[in-house]
Amino acid sequence: MSPQYPITQSQSLIWAGAKLAPEIPLYESVFTFEILGDLDSAAFCRAFDRLVEQNDALRMRIADKSSGPVGTLVQGGMPGCELVDFSDRPAEVPAWIDQRMQSALDPGKCMFDSVLVKTGEQ
Repeated sequence: MSPQYPITQSQSLIWAGAKLAPEIPLYESVFTFEILGDLDSAAFCRAFDRLVEQNDALRMRIADKSSGPVGTLVQGGMPGCELVDFSDRPAEVPAWIDQRMQSALDPGKCMFDSVLVKTGEQ
């Protein structure tokens, strides 16, 4: 059994929001970063996956217990680096991001979503 931890007030709000409106992405923030130039996507994904493995905050999930919500750490099985290639249709990226933002995260499974989007040859 995975150790259980008390959750913070912010995590409690995330959990409550997900319980009250699971289809609405409450308390979720979207950040995009543009990387110009060549990028080794395989190396990037390996580094991202390692970051998740070594960071408790990224492996945290909120479990429902009879005593209330508690934090647990996922030991493997976390989402890996996802790569989506829009090289042949970069104009579609903003609409794709807008659509992706509409998907609410389940704090009982994973507290983040991350995608490496390729928009060109560089």
